[in-house]
Amino acid sequence: YMASEYFYKFTSLEEILKTKNKFNYSITYHDPCHARKMQGVFKEPRELLKTNYHFVEMSNSNTCCGFGGVSMQTDYYDRALSVGLKKAQMIDESKASVVSAECSACRMQISNALEQNSS
Repeated sequence: YMASEYFYKFTSLEEILKTKNKFNYSITYHDPCHARKMQGVFKEPRELLKTNYHFVEMSNSNTCCGFGGVSMQTDYYDRALSVGLKKAQMIDESKASVVSAECSACRMQISNALEQNSS
């Protein structure tokens, strides 16, 4: 399970979140490759995020961020960065204030790409 899938299906987290304050900024979500393509997780993270944030869907949210495992970062860094920069552009175009990514590898890649994209 992805954490969002587990919390959405098997806990009362969504109901608890409904009792909390809403945030006045927008958020988008990056679908990790393994979550969407292999596990079929799509609705769950979005439903949880929509509870307290204005959710904005980025274009092609399930497009790979480019991390692609250790070999992509070591042997094919330029290719990984190129893919990451395309993902960063999609995030920027969404105009969301925050991007959420459940996968820690995706978060590292996206953070780096957004930093590179802004320089």
